[in-house]
Amino acid sequence: MVIQDIINDAHNTDSIKNYLNELETSNLSFLECRSSMLPVLSKLINISSGNDVLIISATENTGTETINWINNLTNHRKDTMFFPQKKEHGKNLSKNSDRIEFISNLRKASSTQIIVSTLISALESLPSPSKLLSKSIKIINNDSVNLKTLSEKLTNIGFENKDHQLESKGEYTIRGGIVDIFSYDYENPLRIELFGDTVESIKEFDVNTHITIKELNEITIESIDYNLGSDYENQSSLFEYLKPETIVILDNPDVIFQNLNDHISNNISLKNNTEKYINQFSIDEIKSLIYKFKTINITQWKTDKSINAESLFNISSIPVISASIQNNKHFTPLNDFDGKIIIQTSYINRTNELINNLDLKLENIDVQYTPPYKSTPGFVYKKTMLIGDRELYGTKYTPTQFKNITKEIIINDEVKPGDYVVHYDHGIGKFIDFGKPPKTKTNEDFMIIEYLNEDKLYVPLAQIHKISPYIAPTNKVPKLNSLGSEKWTKSKQKAQESALKWARELLSIYAERELTSGIKFNKDNDWEKDLEGSFPFKETPDQLSAINLVKNKMQNKNPMDVLICGDVGFGKTEVAIRAAFKAVCNGKQVAVISPTTILTQQHYETFKNRLSAFPVSIEYLSRFKSNKDQKSIIKDINNGSLDICIGTHRLIQNDIEFKNIGLLIIDEEQRFGVKQKENIKSKYPNVDIITMTATPIPRTLYMAISGIKDLYSINTPPEQRLPVETSINAYDENLIKQSITQELNRGGQVFFLHNRVETIQIILKQLKKLIPNANISVAHGQMKEFELEKTMLDFANKKIDILCCTTIIESGLDLPNVNTLIVNNAHRFGLSQLYQLRGRVGRSEKQGYSYFLIPKQTRLTYESEKRLQALEESVELGSGYKIAMRDLEIRGAGNILGKEQSGYVISIGLHLYSKLISEAKNMLLKNEKPLINEFDLDYEIPNIQLNLHLEFGDNYISEQKIKFELYKRLNLCQSLEEIGSMQKQITNRYGKLYPEGENVIFNSSIQILAKNCDIKSITKKQQIIEITFHELSLAKSLEIDKLNNKISSISNKVKIEFNEQNWKKELLTLLQNLSKSNE
Repeated sequence: MVIQDIINDAHNTDSIKNYLNELETSNLSFLECRSSMLPVLSKLINISSGNDVLIISATENTGTETINWINNLTNHRKDTMFFPQKKEHGKNLSKNSDRIEFISNLRKASSTQIIVSTLISALESLPSPSKLLSKSIKIINNDSVNLKTLSEKLTNIGFENKDHQLESKGEYTIRGGIVDIFSYDYENPLRIELFGDTVESIKEFDVNTHITIKELNEITIESIDYNLGSDYENQSSLFEYLKPETIVILDNPDVIFQNLNDHISNNISLKNNTEKYINQFSIDEIKSLIYKFKTINITQWKTDKSINAESLFNISSIPVISASIQNNKHFTPLNDFDGKIIIQTSYINRTNELINNLDLKLENIDVQYTPPYKSTPGFVYKKTMLIGDRELYGTKYTPTQFKNITKEIIINDEVKPGDYVVHYDHGIGKFIDFGKPPKTKTNEDFMIIEYLNEDKLYVPLAQIHKISPYIAPTNKVPKLNSLGSEKWTKSKQKAQESALKWARELLSIYAERELTSGIKFNKDNDWEKDLEGSFPFKETPDQLSAINLVKNKMQNKNPMDVLICGDVGFGKTEVAIRAAFKAVCNGKQVAVISPTTILTQQHYETFKNRLSAFPVSIEYLSRFKSNKDQKSIIKDINNGSLDICIGTHRLIQNDIEFKNIGLLIIDEEQRFGVKQKENIKSKYPNVDIITMTATPIPRTLYMAISGIKDLYSINTPPEQRLPVETSINAYDENLIKQSITQELNRGGQVFFLHNRVETIQIILKQLKKLIPNANISVAHGQMKEFELEKTMLDFANKKIDILCCTTIIESGLDLPNVNTLIVNNAHRFGLSQLYQLRGRVGRSEKQGYSYFLIPKQTRLTYESEKRLQALEESVELGSGYKIAMRDLEIRGAGNILGKEQSGYVISIGLHLYSKLISEAKNMLLKNEKPLINEFDLDYEIPNIQLNLHLEFGDNYISEQKIKFELYKRLNLCQSLEEIGSMQKQITNRYGKLYPEGENVIFNSSIQILAKNCDIKSITKKQQIIEITFHELSLAKSLEIDKLNNKISSISNKVKIEFNEQNWKKELLTLLQNLSKSNE
């Protein structure tokens, strides 16, 4: 019997039917029930009554957990809804998109729903249903529509007019006779195409590809104007949107109403009087609003009025059994149960092992594999016990709703006016703007680049492959090159010599390691497969690739020395855990070295929890341990009885000698000095080594050295990760109070960062005065060891609400419940430091908020202002980090390249230097002799000159930035299929291409084919097309000879006379055939 069967059986019992009949009569009931049983209970009531159920939770955190458990009970996620509280601060305040989407989904829901909300959220203002309906817009095919009027209406009902393309719901854009609207009432955006003023078609399309999904005959766009201010007359609450027969469940009503009281008090102190129900209604009036519905009060304890839910519904909870089951032949909860036992576990092999060791009737046990993110609390129903990893092993899982928002982090090569760029032929210049050469009639698009003496270079956008942003490990303004000077050529040649030397050194080290024998680990066993299946999240593609890379290296006889790069929270620790477990399963010890005591403690907790189902001994060694404990741990390390030890630099001291070490893991390797790292590696020669860093390296450099250095970059954030909303404000006590209260109301915690130990106690007093009911503590590096340890552990265990701290939290810490960060005196921090601080929050599926405060009347320097502005604008995960990340990437490049190479990077820029390394690597791997003086920088980029008019004209795309992005994306295409896909996206978005736009697509296609055919250049003069090959092979000559055209050839050059009418088609066909002969 599975969970669904249990629920189907339980909801038909007489006891639940009688209970619901009594509730129908009395309208109010009190149930004594453990919180772990609420998901099952609410589902039973929902199914048995056939009505919607509203669960009111004490905090958003408990509400989120409840709805996720309910989802895992039946997998019917469309039957559950979560109603979030209003966002009081941040960039998207006016939208509150989650609340808008909730109301839209609730109004069109066809099945009964289980809704979860806090009372504060349920009372916060919403427009009345009648107001929303009165402002809706209906559009039907063949209707007459005035674009100006439609735009005004859309703006009036809350939609935002975007100049370019749609990104989020609540936006619209008008281009010519095309109107795109992204409404909350539809899953995908809508496109209305007009002929004159007549609606010609209505389509639903894909937001990314702009490909039509389906045709529609009519649409209704409802208002999303939820900004009601103090307009009490038009304000309503969630209760007005509920069906009259809805059953309301109050989960711990005493705490719910106390939280509401605190919220009302805060509103009064902040003089916030915009909320009708919260500001104008008494607690008794609010209770009356709730008790109009059939209501169930859930309490954790027995009262005079309460009924015991477990006896009423014949369902009881199971206590956590703990991992001691591993060594116990008779374990009462399982051995003494007379009935069917269903074990839902992610440790399928380990659990079967344990069951075989217990005196149990195997025919009564059914072991089922269940991914950890789909687990539920265990319970007993009649003669059936459902039990999971939580009860069996004490494993801590947080149920998760996965959202498909994953996006790989790629730091875009975007350039904007004022940025320094590198032109492959002419050197370092400054990008001025987009434009056209003076005194010319050309319509082609150009980038204007300024060189020394204010000389200008006009670069057609079709040639942007020759341009890259100037990035180098220096704060100095780069020197502009002179157009036509030999200096740039000499700089390239010197840099190439350096790149060649460095590539040769890397290759030599790599080859030497390949000849050395180390430990060859076995392939994954059953326990390792269990560990893989028990990961409580969905692995990202990059994370899986990194895990596979490490495991394959460990299974090789040569010693492994691999570097894993990736932001904190992107999954590096899981890579380390799986590698460590492989070593332990092969009888080897593992040393994990981290730079700080706090990070060591956190790693210990993570390793301990992940490996809780297995008999693995894990300890940590840091200043937090007493001398007596340290001696005991060191003894276990030296005699080989301790499997995994996690520690600070204490692990590399002379009194520690691992008896049988097989794997060394160094975390946050950039925090250790070069000598320290070398000492660590020399202490344990020929063992496998994983070094991990949160400092990223540039993609171009990563691609250049992959294959001659073992490294992997994890660029994909976890699926449920949301961008952190960031705002820069003057120091304001009201803002501090409101932002902290908002976080505490949803059950979260707060970092308040003040980086001055001398004055941190003053800040602590101010915070205690502002938030008197909160538990606030201080943490900084000058505290006593025991005191700091206790504070950090209490904060991690949610005993502290607000941590007033220094930058001791800057790196490594992973606390998913901390989702608000307030940084005092933010102008004193560097950009990369601000970015890393912001990374301490928003580490779960919950929205994170960061507030960077500046003292009032402080005059910011230009650099400080620019840093803070860059951070505020860098909101979107991935490309949104590009400005803040660039500083970190440069630092990461410096760590890998070293001082000597960094000098050459300064002279020609990182992108070009990476290209030189890549070129040198390819030549060395092919055993070709690099020709320094004859180095052809454009070897991989054929020069195409076909005398075509190439442009996306202003009448087709008016915004130059979008044109630049399209040219860049076309340049990145690697096949004709990708070009075709891009063309489809462009025409879907902007309409049919003009001939000059078709020429851009054609030119890009020729560029790809020419590269595949090893062609250096293609030039057209009248009817003659001259093709120059790097090397003209016999196969290619034979293919060209098949043409009926007039042909002449000298060495690697071929001249072909084409028909002026069909030359494009004929050239394309020829290159396709040559490409096939090249395979």
